Amino acid sequence: MNNGSEDIEWLVLAKEDNKILVISRYGLDCHEYNPTENVTWENCSLRTWLNTDFYDSAFGLGEKSAILLSTVTAETNPVHGTPAGNDTTDRVFLFSINEAKQYSADNDARICPATAYVASKTTNLLDGNCWWWLRSPRYDLNNAAGVIGWGGVESQGSRVWGKTPVVRPAVWISIEP
Repeated sequence: MNNGSEDIEWLVLAKEDNKILVISRYGLDCHEYNPTENVTWENCSLRTWLNTDFYDSAFGLGEKSAILLSTVTAETNPVHGTPAGNDTTDRVFLFSINEAKQYSADNDARICPATAYVASKTTNLLDGNCWWWLRSPRYDLNNAAGVIGWGGVESQGSRVWGKTPVVRPAVWISIEP
């Protein structure tokens, strides 16, 4: 990938009834969580971008019809107790701290390689692997949690206006015939 417009490769992480949970194999783009501080997932610009611009450009009509609306829980930061706002309903979302741990067996499973496109946009790589955003707040609402290049879940996170963490979206997809 070198220009950000190639097909997205997805990893299947869970199957429940007639739906599957997938996350992008690679970090897809560098995008700030929000241009100003003191924000939760519910009101951040990254959530809006994922469910409008990204959703509209990344998926065709057939793919869109299979992507489910999901209740995305506002989980308090499990280390710092930072409240996360309200639950949302989204088609595209980021994992919370708890989901990043739940759907990955270990740090190695959370490693997110950078595409050439992403590598050209960020300086925050570790051996070619990305630091990627989670939707959970840090110890305050000026920062969001993330997964660092070696796969560790970082409850400390990064400033919400930072553009070096990458976006690794997740979606629930219907697999009904």
